[in-house]
Amino acid sequence: MAGTRNVLVHGYDKIDDAIIFGVLKKHVSDFNTFLKEIEERYLENKISD
Repeated sequence: MAGTRNVLVHGYDKIDDAIIFGVLKKHVSDFNTFLKEIEERYLENKISD
């Protein structure tokens, strides 16, 4: 995923939509994990404060 981010942000090459879609589809669980971490580390702490 980090390599894909670099291509998107820095525009090293022409972006191929099919490749980006494939990467996102393959790593969609990474987004769920990331969102869960945000919820557990930050949102739950803010609610209890």
